Parts: sequence; structure tokens; C-alpha cells
Amino acid sequence: MRGSLDGYQPHFYLPPWIVFPEEHPYSLCWRMGFGEDYLMHYWPWLEEMSVDARKEYDAYFPVPEEWQFEDLDEEDE
Repeated sequence: MRGSLDGYQPHFYLPPWIVFPEEHPYSLCWRMGFGEDYLMHYWPWLEEMSVDARKEYDAYFPVPEEWQFEDLDEEDE
């Protein structure tokens, strides 16, 4: 049944701030070791979500203030 849902993915990843709560967003953890490995799976998974699934995910796991980054692309417009 789930496999027939649009955008269904059999894997689920928690946001990095939940998996590694002790790590700062600018920590070296994200450039080597477990953090880097986690992000290498997390980001592609997140980017493949349908729009509706992403909205639900973002609502369920709000981004902490220290993890909210300025969108640099907006400055170029």
C-alpha cells in the first residue's frame, strides 16, 4: 500500500539537530565522521520528498533558531 503512494520512500531520516543535538551547525562533525556520513544520506533523501511531504516534515520538525540560515540566493536577485 505505502509503495503506491506518490513520493513514498522506505527510509526515514530525522533532522541532524535531533540526531546530533550536541553538535553546532558549524561543527567539524558535519565535515568528517558520523555527521558527514549522515548528511550525505539525509540531504538527497530530503530533496526527493514531495512538496506536501516536505511541508509536513518541516512542520513536525521545526528548525531551531541556531540552524536557520540566511538564503544566500535571495541576495543575488
